[in-house]
Amino acid sequence: MAVDHVGPYVGTQGGQAVMVDAPHAGTDVQIDALSDWPAPTGAARPSELVRRT
Repeated sequence: MAVDHVGPYVGTQGGQAVMVDAPHAGTDVQIDALSDWPAPTGAARPSELVRRT
């Protein structure tokens, strides 16, 4: 499975979970409700992906 879109989760707004989104090149960045998207296939906290030495 390939990743075809990434949108950072930024918290809640008006009681809805929201993410930062720019659907394709040339589109203004916007805040979208996660409920507008199909079920996500995965999630991660980037800080947990960094290998600490």
